[in-house]
Amino acid sequence: MSLKLVDVWICVAAVLIAIPLIALFMPLSLAGVPYQWATASLLLALQWLVGAALMYTAVEKRRGTELGHKLFPASVMSVVLWLAMLSFWWRAL
Repeated sequence: MSLKLVDVWICVAAVLIAIPLIALFMPLSLAGVPYQWATASLLLALQWLVGAALMYTAVEKRRGTELGHKLFPASVMSVVLWLAMLSFWWRAL
């Protein structure tokens, strides 16, 4: 993974962490569906956890530690699973 891709990974993690924090104070509307703590609390909590895991992985990868290299596939899978949950939630509404 190049350094530029790690920077992109950090930006994605920051967005995944920021959206639940914003949704705590003001509801967001995604495709006409309210994305707020009252309607998607579990999804927002999981999104924050996925973002935190991505940030940790990216920082460790940037440092060049072995842990960063081993955690990267798991962090990619966590994003895929979170996207699957988001699509399931959208279809359920």
